[in-house]
Amino acid sequence: MAFGGWDWLKKRSLTTKLAISILGSVFCGVVALLFFFENHTTPILESHIYEIAEKSLQRSASQVMETAVEMEKAAETLKNSLSKFSNTNEKIFEDLMHSIVQTMDYYGSDFGSAWIYVFEPETYKEGILYTAENQNNKFQFNKIKINDLYGSYPWFKEVPKEEKIFWTEPYIDVENENKPMVATCIIPFKFKDADDFNGLVSISVHLDKLQKGISQIQFHERGKFVLLSQKGLYVVHPYPSINLTKTIYEMAEEYEVPELAEVGKNMLELKKSGYVELPEIVSDVEVHEPVVFFYTNIPYINWGMGLFFPKEQFFAPIRAFQLHIIIAMIFILFILFILISFICHYSTEPLLRLSKIAEQYGKGNFSEELSEVSSSDEIGIVTKAFRNMRVNLLKLIADEKKAVAEQQKAASELEIAQKIQQSALPTDFPVNPNFELYAAMEPAQKVGGDFYDFFYTDKDHVVIVIADVAGKGIPASLYMMTSKSLIKTIAQTNCQTSEIFAQVNKELCEGYKNDYMFLTAFLAKINLTNGYTEYVCAGHNPPFIYRNGEYKELPVMRNLVIGVMENVEFVSQNITLTQNDRLFLYTDGVTEAQDSQGNFFGEDRLSAVLNKIKGSAEETLQFVGSEMNKFTNGALQSDDITMLELIFNAKGKGTFVVKADNTEMDNVLEYVQTDMEKYNLSQTARSNMLIAVGEIFANIASYAYEKGGMAMIESYAYEKGGMAMIESVADDKYYKLIFRDRGKKFNPLTYLDPDLTQSVEERNVGGLGIFMVKQMTDICEYEYTDGCNILTLGIKLSV
Repeated sequence: MAFGGWDWLKKRSLTTKLAISILGSVFCGVVALLFFFENHTTPILESHIYEIAEKSLQRSASQVMETAVEMEKAAETLKNSLSKFSNTNEKIFEDLMHSIVQTMDYYGSDFGSAWIYVFEPETYKEGILYTAENQNNKFQFNKIKINDLYGSYPWFKEVPKEEKIFWTEPYIDVENENKPMVATCIIPFKFKDADDFNGLVSISVHLDKLQKGISQIQFHERGKFVLLSQKGLYVVHPYPSINLTKTIYEMAEEYEVPELAEVGKNMLELKKSGYVELPEIVSDVEVHEPVVFFYTNIPYINWGMGLFFPKEQFFAPIRAFQLHIIIAMIFILFILFILISFICHYSTEPLLRLSKIAEQYGKGNFSEELSEVSSSDEIGIVTKAFRNMRVNLLKLIADEKKAVAEQQKAASELEIAQKIQQSALPTDFPVNPNFELYAAMEPAQKVGGDFYDFFYTDKDHVVIVIADVAGKGIPASLYMMTSKSLIKTIAQTNCQTSEIFAQVNKELCEGYKNDYMFLTAFLAKINLTNGYTEYVCAGHNPPFIYRNGEYKELPVMRNLVIGVMENVEFVSQNITLTQNDRLFLYTDGVTEAQDSQGNFFGEDRLSAVLNKIKGSAEETLQFVGSEMNKFTNGALQSDDITMLELIFNAKGKGTFVVKADNTEMDNVLEYVQTDMEKYNLSQTARSNMLIAVGEIFANIASYAYEKGGMAMIESYAYEKGGMAMIESVADDKYYKLIFRDRGKKFNPLTYLDPDLTQSVEERNVGGLGIFMVKQMTDICEYEYTDGCNILTLGIKLSV
């Protein structure tokens, strides 16, 4: 409807639009005035009605309180008189009670009866009950022997054993032939010379008259009063069937209105006054409209009194007034519309011809030319502007046709570049029992600067690469193609991973001087036989590694990005993958994806998403992409998004290959610690083996290879030092670790054991470390085979 109204308005004449605009402004002003009236007058009226209601409620509550005060005074008077006599003077009892009954009847109160209960402190339930009341204007005094006070009058159980007034809950006096509703005021006391309480005084008040009076009170026609006892029992309710049958708390639970229970607590427990708005209540038989419930506490008896007032009734006069205003406003607007339309028609007639010409121009028909005008008013200015616009538009159309032709040519070239780039990214993922791999790239534009690659360097080694070129579009795409080709070509020479990036960096710096292009990249070379992985990071996002049931960031040394500075050295790192480990590679287009508020997807959210999925590599990438789409919720993609995951499935040969360098000590100890957990070794045996391993690896790292020498193990070569291989085996008795290195030949077991009885200065240099290793292990053997030092350490398995 809204959009249809705008379309209708667009088709109307200027006269109509001006008239509607002016009338709309007047209408908005009137609505604003009504809104102001609503927000300032209504609270004043509401506050006034609330004040009247509260005062009316307080007056009604005061009447109940006055009756309670009369009863309490009578009970206090009777108690004070009785405490001066002994508990056996029945004549005094009768005279005092006769006086009280006459006094209460004289003041016209709703007096019921007076009681005196005499008992021995140790036999509280047994005693003598004296009652007095006027029946048919005749004083009646009775004496009753009580054997079970609580059985006959159960409310006495709640009377505290202290000299203070206690009011019972309302009850039906079944001993009275009229069965009136009564409440009783009770005071325990001591007769003369008594050490403990041995008497009770009570005054009963009939509630029927009070109940009838309150139920007949009406506040502003529809307001109804309620009266509640100390425990929230309804004494007076607009529905008589609820009287003495339900409490306010039960009603709150029955009608599912917790506000009602809160009112009961405030009124009876906290002794507060106030009001609360209660919602519409729908029961099985009736519907109660929304009301405002005023409530107050009645002192002395601690009862509560409330007033229900329909909420709708508050605002009826205001709504009637508003209706009259609206009707008058509609009539005035109609008259104004006629007058304004008449005035606007004559004011806008010169524009009619101009609008017809403009309509033709809008359809692309510029054949008709506007005639020259001599007037300098607004219409003359607009006419001149249209004449100039016609000339400029004709020129612009000619220029636009030329530009469209050039854009179509550029779009065609961009499509070709996109196909070339997509064909350069491998999509035939290898089928190999030792690993699973899947990758995907989604450019932000037709072509992008991200790329991934994977390829074998021989049957046992696979290389994975991910990179992000600074920039987008065709320049980044060309730089990406060159970089990808260089990385693959150089990696095939089986050189060190750090050397791959060094040579690529050199080539790019020479070939793209002053082009301000560079790339971040991550490359990993994986040995499929034992999981040994050598990797290098050039300013790229650290990948995630899945191990021990959790994805975590792979520790990386962030070298300088590629293509910025010549002769940069890159440092590689290594890690040994075990079965079911995963490597998740990605570009910053993943973590820097933004939602409509500019929030980033981020590394923490990516980590949480990865830890939710444990499917295939393809399922992992699809799940991450799905979660990113939910996060961005249609926001524009600002960067290329590229992901690659490799799952290592090979069981390996139980070997660990590492560079012979003391910086790898933590990795060696972590490998041995993890490997020993597979076997039944005591904690002492594990600790001894870790100490021995640390000593042996430190010797290999420090002395096996001469500086600048070359060593080869499992096809790996390092110019600065060699490699060490650790193989773990176990039989029925021993857990063994076999160390192999191709350094200079050396048997550490030839050292003589040091004489520990000599001082440090007297001992021969060396031999203490291997002595400690021999002491901590059960097997320590050496051999030199095929140019390889082989040292075997063994320790007994626990029985």
